[in-house]
Amino acid sequence: MSKQVKDQSDNSPSVKGLVAKIGLSQSDPTVETVPEMFVKFSLKNPGKVSVDPVLTQTELVIDGKPFEQSALLFGNGPRDARFSSLPAGDTIDFSYAIGYYFRKAGEHTLLWRGPGFEPVQIKFRVAPLSGQWKEVARCPCATVAVERALYRKEGSKDFFVHVRIENLLKRPIGFLAGDRYQVFYPNQWADSELPRRQVISEMRRLQKELSAVERQKLLFIFASGVREARSNHLVRIPAGSDFDYFISFNAGGRDRVEAVKLPYLIVVMDGAMDFCDGKDLYRASREMNDSNNGEVALLTPVKLRVMPADAVLF
Repeated sequence: MSKQVKDQSDNSPSVKGLVAKIGLSQSDPTVETVPEMFVKFSLKNPGKVSVDPVLTQTELVIDGKPFEQSALLFGNGPRDARFSSLPAGDTIDFSYAIGYYFRKAGEHTLLWRGPGFEPVQIKFRVAPLSGQWKEVARCPCATVAVERALYRKEGSKDFFVHVRIENLLKRPIGFLAGDRYQVFYPNQWADSELPRRQVISEMRRLQKELSAVERQKLLFIFASGVREARSNHLVRIPAGSDFDYFISFNAGGRDRVEAVKLPYLIVVMDGAMDFCDGKDLYRASREMNDSNNGEVALLTPVKLRVMPADAVLF
């Protein structure tokens, strides 16, 4: 959790005239979320006359080092007349997306100082990658998560991803499998300095909604207990249980992922899955306008694990 430190109460006027505050848009940032973090700034004029906040003369100090682009930063962004003449009793609030400068895991300190207010400081921690699994999709009946690990299969040049579906209901659910595009699959991978892609050049398949005929077919297969429908088969997941499968990145890359030198390897998952509980249909998908939720970051070097002998392959 972040901790804000001041020489005086936030509600007490500064001897310099203005009262400053800083805060974060994330209460518990991680190396995955911090690139999108905003720092929130506030200046209040508790006096009786208007004051010029002279924002471009204020400065940030990040982890003990003055931020050389402070004047450029505070000279940009939407603003009105209050930013050059702050009326008595009024407050200006603004924010900047500067989480990139706190991209390393660990403790960080941000100080804001200027000619019109006493310095304010905030201390916070950025957590490292955590958890063996990364959730990539969710719907009312199920979650879809990917293990932060890659697998290999004898005789294949591809690497494989381990996916787990958890049934959230107190009754069975099912989905049709047989085509890799009916489940979640690795669509792209990249090496990166950050646990997020810095350049996005991904091609994605359009996600078509099930037709009325396809919806009725899935309901019928689930209710009738039919296990196969031509090339597809119904996978049932008991109430409160998990189902695991492995799926390849089908464009090779096994040797290249093991040779990555940058700190992170990003596997980008894509897909849409339609689930049935016998009465209703649910869809878990990565939205078409999403560029982040499907990203699964792994620390390098990546050592591929041997796929279990009883693994289900899609």
